[in-house]
Amino acid sequence: MAIHPRRWFRFRLRTLLAFIALVAIPLAWIANERLKSAYEKQVANDLQEEGSAFIDLEGPFDLTPTDQNAPPQSWWRDTARKVLGERVVQIRMSEGVDDISILAGFDRLRSL
Repeated sequence: MAIHPRRWFRFRLRTLLAFIALVAIPLAWIANERLKSAYEKQVANDLQEEGSAFIDLEGPFDLTPTDQNAPPQSWWRDTARKVLGERVVQIRMSEGVDDISILAGFDRLRSL
């Protein structure tokens, strides 16, 4: 009589596909947020290099402006800022800018 070792990892293909979907959906959202953040930072850097704008950045779930006198954010807001990236929330123009169509995709922009 042979003793067979117990198999721990037995599951159906449907379970594997459901698990992959549950992992892939949040990862795709994080990747999309990081791409938006990188694009907004690039546009903000271009505007600042021209000397035509002053940019304020915040994390996606920040409640208060990021200045020196503000109370510190909670740990999960800091983590979200690091993982998802910072977004442009305010742009102050110092000179006339002809084309602001590049700002059309800035969905967290509060004031221009």
